[in-house]
Amino acid sequence: MLTEYVMHKYNWTDIWYAHPGPWISPINLRKRYCVGIWTGRDNDLLCLKKCKTNPEAEIWLSPAGSLIITALIKAMIKRWRLRRKVK
Repeated sequence: MLTEYVMHKYNWTDIWYAHPGPWISPINLRKRYCVGIWTGRDNDLLCLKKCKTNPEAEIWLSPAGSLIITALIKAMIKRWRLRRKVK
């Protein structure tokens, strides 16, 4: 429920799993999940906030994590750091 709460709080609607292909080893599980909202000029970038241009979206790209919760924590930290930098 923590994940759902944080996703709702930050208006993130999407979780993406980058499938590594056939199961080979546990190495394939590293940094495959991202959370955020699909945005950018073509709605093809998963970012931490809604962006109108691709250069802006590149800055706000969601970081990847090994699990959904680690991706969520990394996203919260990155969002906090970027917001502090903007102000």
